[in-house]
Amino acid sequence: MFRERHVAAVVPAYNEERLIAGVIRNMPPLVDHIIVIDDKSLDGTAAVAEALDEPRVVLIRHAENQGLGGALVSGYKRALSLHADLVVVMAGDDQMDPRYLPDLLEPLCDGRAEATKGNRFYSWSSLRAMPKHRVFGSLILTWLTRIASGHRHLADSQNGYVAFTAATLEKVRLGSLSHGYSVENAMLIELGRVHARVIDVPIPARYGSETSKMRLLRDGPAILGTILTGVAQRITRSSRR
Repeated sequence: MFRERHVAAVVPAYNEERLIAGVIRNMPPLVDHIIVIDDKSLDGTAAVAEALDEPRVVLIRHAENQGLGGALVSGYKRALSLHADLVVVMAGDDQMDPRYLPDLLEPLCDGRAEATKGNRFYSWSSLRAMPKHRVFGSLILTWLTRIASGHRHLADSQNGYVAFTAATLEKVRLGSLSHGYSVENAMLIELGRVHARVIDVPIPARYGSETSKMRLLRDGPAILGTILTGVAQRITRSSRR
């Protein structure tokens, strides 16, 4: 628990047998449920998670690969069914440093926000840890996502280290979220639709031995499509007022 609130960590995992054990072992005691979603992995991801014999682990196995967004939606739904008060995403590739988890949860407990999001762009030292092509792409997508979501203060739309209150997740149309890598953008657009307060939390970039599964040529058009659809929907809502 964290400040008398039950916490669920949603851990999407696809072919992460090398890294998933470290993610689970390093999960801080404040996390009550570790929801691992094995998205039809082709390796032993699920077997490794089970072999740890960690009582907090709740393992979900997808019969078909549903993509990052599909895995997250499954995890969010399970977190709500477990009556978690706070829900955080901790990816199965170990990119998200658990030491910063309290920083994401504090604003939710204090009532300053309904959702929080890591921000890697808060300092030059953090930026230097990121590959240059990721910096450039993230900055452009962030600018477009600001327009689509109305969250004009956000600095890092592509950062997947996020946390929500359960009450906010219950307002979000989880079924409408993208199943691909545009899920972060789709979620911010949904949070804008329900007028949730979202704030940035400075968290340095962390890259290790993981291999990114996102491919610009394959996933870029879907991300842009999600953002442009969000812009159109926001314009339509504004015109009806």
